[in-house]
Amino acid sequence: MSDRLRVLVIEPYYGGSHKAFIDGLMGRLDHEVTVISQPPRKWKWRMRGGAMHAVGECTKLLSTGAQFDLIITSSMLSLAEFRGMAPKELADLPCLLVMHENQFAYPVKTDDLRDVHFGLTNLTSCLSADRIAWNSRFNLESFKLGVVDTLRMMPDERPEWVLSEIEKKSEVMPLPVDGPSAVSSGKTGPPHILWNHRWEHDKGPEMFFRAVGALAESGVDFSVSVIGQSFQRVPSCFAEAKEMLSDRIVYWGYQEGREGYQEVLDQADIVISTAIHEFYGLAVLEAVAAGCRPLLPAALSYPELFPPKYLYRDEDQLRSELRNLCDSIDEVRTQNHSVLVQPYLAEQLIPEWDSLILATARREPLTL
Repeated sequence: MSDRLRVLVIEPYYGGSHKAFIDGLMGRLDHEVTVISQPPRKWKWRMRGGAMHAVGECTKLLSTGAQFDLIITSSMLSLAEFRGMAPKELADLPCLLVMHENQFAYPVKTDDLRDVHFGLTNLTSCLSADRIAWNSRFNLESFKLGVVDTLRMMPDERPEWVLSEIEKKSEVMPLPVDGPSAVSSGKTGPPHILWNHRWEHDKGPEMFFRAVGALAESGVDFSVSVIGQSFQRVPSCFAEAKEMLSDRIVYWGYQEGREGYQEVLDQADIVISTAIHEFYGLAVLEAVAAGCRPLLPAALSYPELFPPKYLYRDEDQLRSELRNLCDSIDEVRTQNHSVLVQPYLAEQLIPEWDSLILATARREPLTL
């Protein structure tokens, strides 16, 4: 088999880290890449219907004479369903499954009940894949705990073998991060605080707004940017915070295009996460690559990425650490925070991803 592969990428949810992975990684590899994708909305319908959509699109491609060596897909596709419905020439291809998230550990809203079937879809997809790439150890371990809990729910005849089968073909592979050509220097003025996450409940925006609200009440001079993707239903705290922080806001809302987004990162001093869910942390890594000083929960995937000095235990420590950083902003600006993400930059990780892709296409077993 040639080192230049014909790769079919299937992405039912082409947005966020899923889109960043496809655009950032596949565009840099020396392979012929074809992408079948759907817009990033109504994720439950994407998980339920994405396989049928992909089979229909694949059938059209095959009718034109297209041929492939490998399939790469994500946790949003029901891979078992796809392989069951797809034409034989596709169903028999090796498949690399990229697990951006898992539905066993994804937090649900307080008025929702967890639908275990979405976690089971992740489980059968993992069993159907040839190799599985997890963006963090936290993602993999929380998935395994979810599998154990779900198996206990079964009345009898539990398939205890599934975890060992998944472990045989799983490895932790961080997603590549694009760094700026140069980190901004010579920043002046009040501290610029950044929150750059999806505008949804699982990113904990209420805690962030309470923290910066307390900072404002204490008389500290600062500016703030709140950016990120939003959807039809936005938590009410955003409108309330926009009014409360109106004279401190530099950027607010979704930034169109990579250049506009990067400009915000370049101007900020401190990037904060208040997430109650994070399987990786791409937005934070991008901000730190641009020179921001991180302030993050001591939980989820963050302890894998950053030393303890950048993590907080609870809301009280978040507020005190944020106040300390603002009081010492001149010192903060002299420190090279971008070095923290060197191991995750694209130039470091792309060769590792290429090796994984080639090994999957050749059906080489994972060496544990």
